[in-house]
Amino acid sequence: MPPLAVLSGAADAITDVAVSKDATLVAASSADKSAHVWKLPAAAAAQPIPAEAALVHDTPLRSIDFGGDASRLAAAGDDGVVQVWDVATRTRLQRYLPRGGAITQVALADDNVTLLSTCVDQTAAVDTVAASLVFGADPQAVTDAVFTPDGAAIVSVGSELAVKQWDLTGKLGRQLAGAKAAFGRVAVRGDGAQIAAADVDGRLYLWNAADAALTATIETGAAVTELGYSPKHEQIVAAGADQQLRVFATADGAMLQTLASATPLTTVAFTADGRQMLTNASAGEAQHGFAEWAFASPAELGAWAGHTGAVYALAFSPDGMWAASAGADQTVRIWNVETGQVAKQLSGHAAAVYGLAFQADSKQLVSASADGSARLWNVDSGAEVRQFVVPVAPADETESPKPVAPCLAVATQGNLIATANSDGGVYLWNAANGQLAKTLEALDGAVYRVAFNADATKLLAVGHTGRMVIGNIADGKTLLDTSAPAVAYDGRLTTDGSRLAIAGADGNVHLLDVPAAAR
Repeated sequence: MPPLAVLSGAADAITDVAVSKDATLVAASSADKSAHVWKLPAAAAAQPIPAEAALVHDTPLRSIDFGGDASRLAAAGDDGVVQVWDVATRTRLQRYLPRGGAITQVALADDNVTLLSTCVDQTAAVDTVAASLVFGADPQAVTDAVFTPDGAAIVSVGSELAVKQWDLTGKLGRQLAGAKAAFGRVAVRGDGAQIAAADVDGRLYLWNAADAALTATIETGAAVTELGYSPKHEQIVAAGADQQLRVFATADGAMLQTLASATPLTTVAFTADGRQMLTNASAGEAQHGFAEWAFASPAELGAWAGHTGAVYALAFSPDGMWAASAGADQTVRIWNVETGQVAKQLSGHAAAVYGLAFQADSKQLVSASADGSARLWNVDSGAEVRQFVVPVAPADETESPKPVAPCLAVATQGNLIATANSDGGVYLWNAANGQLAKTLEALDGAVYRVAFNADATKLLAVGHTGRMVIGNIADGKTLLDTSAPAVAYDGRLTTDGSRLAIAGADGNVHLLDVPAAAR
């Protein structure tokens, strides 16, 4: 009787044959180190049918078997290794290592999961196929892959200049573009709203997951070995090949903190409270343990000593390079933030200094003193640029001279400088020429804080009586006048001016909505 079909393709002796239950597929193991799969036509004919797939093994194969629906094929050979393949995609799902000699028989159960194999060492073993899907994600190598937080997708990176997102069937959903080099690491934020990936040149990229927009590209300075998001999604930490831990803000990519390790970093994660980070051990006896690092540590990192009296005022420069301090010793000191050393000591005030404010360019600093003056200083040289002194009305023959009211607060915005005194007055000065531009009768007692709104059209004043006043700079009109139930030591406006927070002597923070007209 002639054969119904001739299945060709094996280059060496056939050692085993398996047929799928629906008789549509035939597989054979061969001494040429391959398993061959044929698809039978509906009406088999006595003609050669080439193999559709060749699943390559490392040594000659001795046994094969289909799973229940023929979607998987198990193959085993002389090296004692059993491999399970996805027939449709021709990808290897799982590989079991040798157990003591050549495999003589392999059987894959109808559930596609239970695997039986027998060995020349007279043993039989039952294994479980754990892999449910294998798909090609990169033409060369996948360097990292993670699930999205909801478990509905997989995000992978590799040799190509794109981050790829796949569904759980292995279908490519979308690609995130913008990279300049191949990727090494990828992470998805806990809320699923952001995807981060680091390329091999040390760049960190942040994408908005909703629209795939690239929101930040950060030059970290070294190849990134690991990435981790904080629990509240506000920070991302990158472990570098230069043994540096770098923490960035997820909102805009700003650098928040850098920490140095004594040895290479291979893993990093935030603790549940977001206050610490854990890495592999950095040094010492715990070489095989882990190291704990503080993020935004509440502990004192250093003490900057130098003043000879109480410090009443502090300010950071907008560029972050300088810190200024002043107080009872009548001096102003400018500190290098990185080194903690005094860069300049400014002298000239004749009484305690209560207020400090940097100009927006960080090149000039204003101080306010109980001697009744405010002074503008050059940060680089330490030289006094000019003074702003409240004019005192001349005394007539029956009156004593009006005493100078101590300056207790100062603020800067654009070309304006505001000083506030113990008499409740607020004075606006032209920073360029030192001239008094306007006087505002703000409060009925000492003013402890003045602050401009974002565009310098409004001015906030709070003080000893608990009153909070927002005035219009152009015409001096009061737009908001209200009171806290206690002394108001400090007041801050939100960036958009919509809310006001007051620090009170009653131990409370008072939060107020600012009317639209006063913003």
